Amino acid sequence: MSLSKLITRFLLIFVILLLCFFWIQEGFAGINLDTDLGRDLFELSNIFLHKWVWLGPRLSAGFHTSPIYYYILYPALLLSGNNPRSIIILTLLFAAVALFIFGLLGIKKWGGGVVLAIIIIGLQSWWQTAAVHPGNGYTYVIWVFLSLTFMWFELPLFVSALFLGLAISYHPAAVFILPVLFYEWWRKKHKIFSFFLILLGLTIPWTPIILFEFITKGYLIRQWSSHPGFGLLQPQFNLLNLLFVSVIWAAVGLIVQNRIRIWYWLSLPGLLFLIMMTNAPSHYLLGIICLMWFVATVALLNRKHGQTVLLLISVFLFVNNVILAKPIKPAARPISKIEAVAKKLVNSGKINKKNKIAVVAMLSADNKVPQADDYRFFLRTQGYKALDITEYSQADRLIMFIEVPNFEWQHWSTWEIEQFGKKKFISQLSKDKTKIIIFER
Repeated sequence: MSLSKLITRFLLIFVILLLCFFWIQEGFAGINLDTDLGRDLFELSNIFLHKWVWLGPRLSAGFHTSPIYYYILYPALLLSGNNPRSIIILTLLFAAVALFIFGLLGIKKWGGGVVLAIIIIGLQSWWQTAAVHPGNGYTYVIWVFLSLTFMWFELPLFVSALFLGLAISYHPAAVFILPVLFYEWWRKKHKIFSFFLILLGLTIPWTPIILFEFITKGYLIRQWSSHPGFGLLQPQFNLLNLLFVSVIWAAVGLIVQNRIRIWYWLSLPGLLFLIMMTNAPSHYLLGIICLMWFVATVALLNRKHGQTVLLLISVFLFVNNVILAKPIKPAARPISKIEAVAKKLVNSGKINKKNKIAVVAMLSADNKVPQADDYRFFLRTQGYKALDITEYSQADRLIMFIEVPNFEWQHWSTWEIEQFGKKKFISQLSKDKTKIIIFER
């Protein structure tokens, strides 16, 4: 190995380490324990209790994703003694490794210029979110990037298909990368055997869902066909969005050449479809955004003066996103806060490990889901019997966590609370502006 390549590799590692600090610059205090993360932690606690998790999150379109990402995250939780921060660290590690693989492969082709491409990807907010938010709606971007990397550097298409299958099983918005995968198959003599290998790679991450459907004789298909819930996926033409993206993407079209030009054209149908979904969640766009930046950076790396342009872009992003960036506000619900509230209950002696516990929470005035997944996670990992919501009629204790000021919990009634039945007030605790109300039968 030449000295220049060795220096470039050390520079690559150094830059990625700096990016890791950038992604999590505010520490865990800057990461919000929202309802999605709480849901994921609760499902991980089911695995901890040796319960098989068959389904992933239910999407706004009405169907479920694969639960495979719970099993990918679980080893981190297991090795850390059920510390929820471990799954954030693991996700950050995935993001760093994805960029490192791209950089390592790119050094052979582009030399030190590939480091600029990594800086450009790593400094953007959509990548930072994917790196420190383990939710399925964000982390899928990392697997999209890995799939594109393996495709571009012509590594086994089965592995590319497996990574893309993972991305789609996390979130179906990654499906718009499929045309690129099948183009690469076609370009490589389109053999039938390799086609079936691609299908196998795409299918493996869906194994739990396939088994669930087989066991239940198509339960999910029947439910979704009866109530498809396509409300958030109805196209709504937005001229401003279309014009803005068209101008930017047309500019990229001027620099693409040869093979990457085909990728460019294959990205357009998905891009046009998604920018018209003005009422769909923003993370639906992340897979296409990842493909766009991948195409743009590779196109510039392949041009004579492209690395100069990459340098200018990286300097702009560094100044805008690092030097001039406003300080990140502490999260409203950091992990430490919810952990401390749960610990307050545990240390109070008002519950014991023999009690079967029903848990509800009022997280905000707008939140209509009282299932308290994060609180149930912390109680379970401390050895307490926090029940599934379908078992609340069997509970000995009902715990209310009230985070909304001046909320009249005395008159609060939900399906979950009604399942507990007639209740008798025992005690009220308080921690970090959160009330803990304890009832028994």
